[in-house]
Amino acid sequence: MKTNFVFERLKILFGLCRVFGLAMLLGFAHRVDAATINIGCDANELVNAINTANANPDADTLELATSCVYNLTVVDNTDAANGPNGLPVITSDITVNGNGSTITRASSAPAFRLVQIDSSATLTLNQLTLTAGDPGMGAGGSGWDGGAIRNRGVLALNYSAITSNNAGNGGNDNGSYGNGGHGGGIYNVGMLTVTASDFSSNTTANGVGSRVGGDVGDGGGIYNLGTLTITASNLSGNKTGDGAGQYGSSGGGNGGAIYNAGELTITSSTLTNNATGDTCNGSGGAIYNANAGELNLSSSQLTDNRTGVGGYSYGSTTLRNNIIANSTAGGNCSGALADDGGNLRWPDTDTSCVGAFGDPKLGTLQDNGGLTRTMALGADSAALERGVAANCPATDQRGQTRPDPSGTICDSGAYESELRPVIENTDFRVLYNGWLGEANTNVSGTTYRVSSIKNDKVTFKFTGASVAWIARKGPDMGKAKVTIDGVDKGIVDLYRATEQWQFKKNYKNLTNAKHTLVITVTGTKNAQSSARTVGVDGFKMGSTVTEDTALNVQYNNWSGKTNVAASGGSYHASKKKNATARLTFTGTQIKWLTAKGPGYGKADVYVDGVRQGTFDLYASSAQWKVEIGFTGLSAAQHTIEVRVFGEKNAASSGTMVIVDGFQGATTVP
Repeated sequence: MKTNFVFERLKILFGLCRVFGLAMLLGFAHRVDAATINIGCDANELVNAINTANANPDADTLELATSCVYNLTVVDNTDAANGPNGLPVITSDITVNGNGSTITRASSAPAFRLVQIDSSATLTLNQLTLTAGDPGMGAGGSGWDGGAIRNRGVLALNYSAITSNNAGNGGNDNGSYGNGGHGGGIYNVGMLTVTASDFSSNTTANGVGSRVGGDVGDGGGIYNLGTLTITASNLSGNKTGDGAGQYGSSGGGNGGAIYNAGELTITSSTLTNNATGDTCNGSGGAIYNANAGELNLSSSQLTDNRTGVGGYSYGSTTLRNNIIANSTAGGNCSGALADDGGNLRWPDTDTSCVGAFGDPKLGTLQDNGGLTRTMALGADSAALERGVAANCPATDQRGQTRPDPSGTICDSGAYESELRPVIENTDFRVLYNGWLGEANTNVSGTTYRVSSIKNDKVTFKFTGASVAWIARKGPDMGKAKVTIDGVDKGIVDLYRATEQWQFKKNYKNLTNAKHTLVITVTGTKNAQSSARTVGVDGFKMGSTVTEDTALNVQYNNWSGKTNVAASGGSYHASKKKNATARLTFTGTQIKWLTAKGPGYGKADVYVDGVRQGTFDLYASSAQWKVEIGFTGLSAAQHTIEVRVFGEKNAASSGTMVIVDGFQGATTVP
């Protein structure tokens, strides 16, 4: 038996409490004057309680035993028009508080769906799993609809799961045209509201016929002819069936997760790994929106669904702030779509959908917090801060605030990332004056710094009697001057006809004390060299290697320092006028992470050589992780440069400028 993921999350968040109190906390409390029926862990008690509630003209609440499995073994009733049911047809106003329990059709039981709701009735299900429903074959005709539930009234699912149900197989009518039933999980012709719930592994049945197979049922998870609203939910692994018959099926099932011919609104939800039948190439791996359908899809993710024809729409479809990506067969979309902004599509070879192209870098479907499973965004996801602000819901699928406090615009899709990509101040891609960081697997620690600008300096302070400068020799390398404690140690020629990685220039016989080593780019070269580059791969003292990114390696006038309040626990600082820190990135916006305080000065910021303004970092008290943002850039490569201005606010005691890092929905070369 599958565990109700939603209830397991509720246990973690709230403990095993009675839903009477929990219902009020979560906002779906029932009427205080309603009758309450407590039910033991017995399927017959459940049937009797529903009959009692149906006979009561007032609203009733059924309290199920905690974490019980209610095994239904017999057919309770058969509707001649709609097939057999394991529970009494709901004809009144009933709330079922499941307390993490499961209602299932026993493996040895005859075919039946679990429950049917009359057009005059209202049923609310809280914290309940419904599984293994299967209404079976219609005699000599189509299979029955709605594997778990057939709804003609008003149905609300809160924090519940509909899993592993199957709509009925078609019967064999003289060898031909036995159509499969629709709605593997739920068949809805009334009003259905789904909140923080899970639909998984539901299927519609195969069409059956010994000569010509019938149509496969539509809507692997849900078949909707009424009004359907889905919020903060997960629909995954649902599937329409395959046709059967000597001469094949008359058609494939449409809508792996949802078939819609009514009104459908989906917000902050994930639809992934759903599929239409393997044999007949149905349409709409996630959603099929029929001609009569109206679909509004917002801040959701449709990914890795499989179909013959992509997510299909004959009817009205409006998309806003969604991720639609990586359909594993067929295109991502098909039909007429209205783009309301903030949509992301991938791969860029699929032009069937709407929105900007970009890889969402989605994680696996798993518990990322909240009540339903989600797919997290990678640190370099193109969905970060891609949404249109006017279309952002207040929270994501997990209930996290949108936008995240570290961002300015919500992310596209169902998941709001807490972490924006931060390029730390120690990252080799941040340039300090002329010192460019590069990556290479041949070097120590995989990164090193190079400069060919005359008088650029690297300063390394250490304690010991010897030190080795780790460098690179090659046909494009120049010359550097080395001093220790101000004493000239000569010029080092880094030219070599062939490359030599991790070359070590040793300096021995020093006093066992504190020393300062300075490497200066001379701007000169060997006559045979093609360039004047000087490289710093790191420093070695005994068996200890200090990498080029270490805080105690100082580039020109930028000193690395630590502070627990800084991003990543470190920062770089300089008060030398015109000292620069630069980052090249691709994206439409970037933030400079800095600090303010009583001893800080002013800095100029340039983007692509255009001055963005002078920024005063003075504050009467220390402020860390200060964000200074620049937006409205083209979707191209840009360079941001922070330049020490050398002046200060009259109230400040110094001109220090801090580079704590850079942040944004960007990629960095």
